[in-house]
Amino acid sequence: MSAPRLSPRSQAIAFRAWAWCQTHGWEQTLQEIAEGIDESQQSVSRVFVLKGWMTRVRKMTADYEVGAYHVHTRTAGDHDIDELRAWS
Repeated sequence: MSAPRLSPRSQAIAFRAWAWCQTHGWEQTLQEIAEGIDESQQSVSRVFVLKGWMTRVRKMTADYEVGAYHVHTRTAGDHDIDELRAWS
């Protein structure tokens, strides 16, 4: 399977992000990298996923003080999990 083709803009973002991380280290969050290269976090995230670089960067942690945390959404089969929890 061949690597996904990136648009010229995405290639430029990938290069700038790579250069930023070479200088500042890969122990950055996507948000920090995006701010450093003046791009949106969404654009940087897409490029990192396509390039397979997501494992290189630091994961973002939840910020409970401002309410920026994952809210669980119920899906089919969740009632089974609730029943298991009741037994534990």
